[in-house]
Amino acid sequence: MIRRLIILLLIVGCAPKISSFYGINVKSEKEIPIFIIKSYSDVRSITIEANLNMDDDLDAWASYDGSKFINIEVTNDTKMSVNINPLLDECYFVDHQGASYVASLYSRPDGYDINPHDVVKYSYYLPIAKEDISYIKLQLGAAYEKNTIVLKRLPKLKNY
Repeated sequence: MIRRLIILLLIVGCAPKISSFYGINVKSEKEIPIFIIKSYSDVRSITIEANLNMDDDLDAWASYDGSKFINIEVTNDTKMSVNINPLLDECYFVDHQGASYVASLYSRPDGYDINPHDVVKYSYYLPIAKEDISYIKLQLGAAYEKNTIVLKRLPKLKNY
């Protein structure tokens, strides 16, 4: 039986002002259904359900930029640099039926690492309509050191 862990994160100042998705690093795609966003409030606190194989020290927020782009900000709060590679990084948009669409890169950070406590920003063209997105899968780095961040849609904003 998979042991579940409820994590309460208080995000201060690292989220875009109007976010639509939040995500964490998952070790296996089998864990995507286990990652659940329970609630989100205007003070940027978020409650998620995850398991011990997921890493919220490498997380991301995504927001729409008009109708053509989505911006993804990745935060590395780990103690190690995270490898990124302009030739190997990939972003997929998965619709509600499970079909996956490769997103075209609009802009990416310079360099090949996200250093500890750094935030980097990617922008992608939307390959499908905003309302059709179930989740986003951002794969960073080389095959031997790949990190997969799964971003899920935030629930309706709750004021506490």
